[in-house]
Amino acid sequence: MDWLQAGLADGSLPFNEQGAVVHFVPEGMLLVSPRIFGDYAMQCGEQTRRGPAAFAEANTEIGKAIQLQVLRAGWHVRGRKRSNILSYQVMRGDDPVSRLSGVVIRNPERFVSPVPPVNPQLIRLPPEHPQA
Repeated sequence: MDWLQAGLADGSLPFNEQGAVVHFVPEGMLLVSPRIFGDYAMQCGEQTRRGPAAFAEANTEIGKAIQLQVLRAGWHVRGRKRSNILSYQVMRGDDPVSRLSGVVIRNPERFVSPVPPVNPQLIRLPPEHPQA
């Protein structure tokens, strides 16, 4: 969470914009998964001498472990059937253009101050909608 706080504060971690891995939604702070956890692993993990493929594979595994730690902390919003991942429709005007899924951290003010405004381009998909 320190990495996340620092990145949001200094602007190195964009939010609420196309391609960002952090968005603010009515339910809290959406961490686009698994990408944000892999990004953290790449920036904060150790380099491997076995080459780029081994480095990417190691970061994927580290990213999964980090996501599991975040989930175990219990900071997130659970979806239907206790799902850990929520999905949102990205809108451009009245048109749906893509979908984002991730872990939503409730009460983001515990970690981010001030909390940015909600991204108006994201609409939570109904719980019965199949997860992507």
